[in-house]
Amino acid sequence: MQVFILADIISITDSIWVNVIEGYLRRQKLYLLVEPKHYREAVRIFKEYSRENRCYHYRIVNTDSILTERMQVFDNSLAKVVATNHSAARKYADYLLGRVECVESIETISGRRTAVTADGMLYTGFTTARMNEADWRMRYIGQDSIAQQIEETERLLNREKDGISNLNTMISPLQTWVDEKTLSDEFLTNLENAVSGAKKLPELEKNCDKLHSQILIIDDSYARQLEKEQKQINRELSDLRMQGKAVVRKIGELEEQHRAYDALSEEKEQAWEKERGHFAVVYPEEDETVVGRYENELRQKGSAEKLQLDFEPALAQTKNRLNNLTQDFRQKAEIFNLRHPSASINTDMSSDEWRKSYDDIKSVQLEEFTEQVEKAKRRAEEILNHLLDRYERSGHCLPGKSSNRRVAINMARGEYSGYRENDPCVIEVNHVVEALAAEGLVSFFWRKGYEGWLLDKVCLETLHSLNI
Repeated sequence: MQVFILADIISITDSIWVNVIEGYLRRQKLYLLVEPKHYREAVRIFKEYSRENRCYHYRIVNTDSILTERMQVFDNSLAKVVATNHSAARKYADYLLGRVECVESIETISGRRTAVTADGMLYTGFTTARMNEADWRMRYIGQDSIAQQIEETERLLNREKDGISNLNTMISPLQTWVDEKTLSDEFLTNLENAVSGAKKLPELEKNCDKLHSQILIIDDSYARQLEKEQKQINRELSDLRMQGKAVVRKIGELEEQHRAYDALSEEKEQAWEKERGHFAVVYPEEDETVVGRYENELRQKGSAEKLQLDFEPALAQTKNRLNNLTQDFRQKAEIFNLRHPSASINTDMSSDEWRKSYDDIKSVQLEEFTEQVEKAKRRAEEILNHLLDRYERSGHCLPGKSSNRRVAINMARGEYSGYRENDPCVIEVNHVVEALAAEGLVSFFWRKGYEGWLLDKVCLETLHSLNI
């Protein structure tokens, strides 16, 4: 079984990102990799070894599973500057670094992203921090890392040697005192003071340790408090962003309502001007009076709502009068419909048919109405004269004779000129005949299958007509 350390089988192709990758991976670069077929055996061995030797800093990568995974790797990620020929190491490097973006400025990063800059600034988990330089000072990644470790170790060794040399320089003046056989009174006094001061060192060191522990506790609690406050601020910021979006949507809705209200206001204004125009046509002498009164009352009351409350009793009376007039109209219309079924009136005042008829009546000019009345009168006289001529030529008028035959005009046979199907005069003749029948002057019969449309016969009611 061959075991690899991750840092030994990967390399960094861009020197700019060496420190960042070393620092970001930290202990992960020392994780162990084995062939997938040996993974479970390696875990068993490592389990025993780690328990006996208290090994807690190393881990074994599950190469058996990771090779089956499909990793997401950004084009600008740290994984793109890591090279390796080991397939499992490639997968694991993509897993660790594939979504860590390489950026020039950390200030532009937000959201759930993870990003680093070449100078060691890190954004992750909605926080920004500077990476610890101690994590990359000792090189581990790459084939040349051993040489770099030796170089760094030699540098540290030289630094310690320099420290020892400095201590020797400081100790050398004391050597003359050591060589002296007798010590001066001043030296002994100083030595006594030093010894008495040294006796206090354990207590001072204990107090120092106690203060250091308190400082660590204070710093840790303060850091936790800052972290807690930061999470709270992030939540509040998220809520504020959501509220901002809701406010933007609400503003859009209000603007849409405002445009609708403007359109409705314009529509109502046009309707008001139209109704005022109708009122001015019917009551020209009262138009200015009513408008002036409304404006005067509005100024006195201060609002349309108060004005409406004051006029509600009068409005209720007007509505009652309107309801009474409506009932009276319907009763009279029903009586008319019984007498003239072919010319019946629609009593549903809310229907379009009634409104059209009402508008037609309003639009009728007096001259046109008079002309229609004269035309109907002439038509009635024409029908009656036609019947009376037939009466005078019938057996009813022969001296000493009587007849039971009814005097009639056979409309179906064309005995009345111009009365034919689809002729414009058919409706006019029907109305005239129905009116004469309502006065008891004639009676009539509808043609079978054409009831309410074409007349069959019109008969003279002899005694009544002659009296008339």
